[in-house]
Amino acid sequence: MPELPEVELVKRQLVDSLALPQKILKIEFSKFDLRNSMPRNQADIIQNQVIDSLERRGKYIVFNLKSGDRLVTHLGMTGSWRFANENDPPQKHDHVVIYFGPSKVSKTGLILIYNDPRRFGFFEFCEKKRQSVLLKNLGPEPLDLEFSGPLFHGKIKALRSPIKSVIMNSRVVVGVGNIYASEALFRAKISPFRKASKIKPQQSEDLVCAIKEVLNLSLESGGSSIDNYKHVSGKSGEFQNLHQVYNREGLACKVCAGVIKKKVLTGRSTFWCPRCQK
Repeated sequence: MPELPEVELVKRQLVDSLALPQKILKIEFSKFDLRNSMPRNQADIIQNQVIDSLERRGKYIVFNLKSGDRLVTHLGMTGSWRFANENDPPQKHDHVVIYFGPSKVSKTGLILIYNDPRRFGFFEFCEKKRQSVLLKNLGPEPLDLEFSGPLFHGKIKALRSPIKSVIMNSRVVVGVGNIYASEALFRAKISPFRKASKIKPQQSEDLVCAIKEVLNLSLESGGSSIDNYKHVSGKSGEFQNLHQVYNREGLACKVCAGVIKKKVLTGRSTFWCPRCQK
């Protein structure tokens, strides 16, 4: 957490608020102790560069600089971005502050702050001549047209891991984390414990459709706000109110009235309906 919909929404909100291009006057790291934090000399290289565009790849937000360099970031488990004024007091767990120059949206320049209580966030500076090690082995985007039943089936038909673990593997498909894996499998009526190699072509098609469905529904609902996730504005998402199985252990299934179960699978809490997902 956050997963693809939440990261996509943060990216869109940053793009809307920044009104790119924007010149970075200065970037400050209060502590260089995030899970993957840039060396101090790389932070200096970013100073005075211009952000041309932002993109999302999997769960990463990429700041594309006019020079061709890139700043690859990840929200980790508890990371968030917010805008602040120069007179706003700092908050606990503020780790990165980006100061922008005067622009059409701010005569004094915007201030963008990254806050992360658990410090699992990523920051990687990537020169234009070097490919990001964080991005090079990622699978297809689940909302792209190229991600289809046949493509997905070809990737999983020889894999013996449980299907839920497989769809959370970023080499197979990016951005489908624990919440949306559970929700998609429920909609496709597939047990999360079924071996990927046992999934039939039609089930692969159904699962791809279900993945796209739950991701789009979450985007429309502002994402799932569980624990720390919030928008750049501070607002919470609402898709958690529409969850069919995730975090509903012991409650009645909304389809068959059976009881939702929970079990730990490869270190992650897995929710499913034994009646609907035989």
